[in-house]
Amino acid sequence: MQAERGGQSIPVILDRTCGQAITELTCDLNAVKMNIADLTASGNTYIPAGMMWGWRTLTDAEPFSAAGSPDRQRLLILMTDGENTRSQMGTMHTGTDTNAANALTLDLCTAIKNSEIKIATISYSSGTSAADDQMLTDCASSASMYYDASNPSDLEKAFANATERINEIRLLR
Repeated sequence: MQAERGGQSIPVILDRTCGQAITELTCDLNAVKMNIADLTASGNTYIPAGMMWGWRTLTDAEPFSAAGSPDRQRLLILMTDGENTRSQMGTMHTGTDTNAANALTLDLCTAIKNSEIKIATISYSSGTSAADDQMLTDCASSASMYYDASNPSDLEKAFANATERINEIRLLR
């Protein structure tokens, strides 16, 4: 079965490898922090899946209609090690065509930006290739919204800078 979002087919496979459900948008910072603390990283990376879910949570479509207020500035922050190590193969993400995954990532970034959502990208790996860094720079809403964070302090600064930039954009509007 396939669903569609922004002209892009999405494999509908639930509870395959996800450890927990996505947290709805909320003002309850403690609940968000608890959910983040429960996350664990493992395995490989397929950025388009995360981008698709991030996009879905920031639209007014069900099941995440809380983001639908037209007066809100929306920001999607992609934090990654910068490398698509998996690609789509049928309805699964078990392929190894990183060029295809990078191309799909950029297509999604373009579609997300066209839907009036700003994108900041953060690479937190010191070993990314120039091509991966370029993909993340191209994905961001502007080159200044790409951050290279190789340690926890840089990561905190990147998040602070990204959210400050979106607030600046909002004030100018």
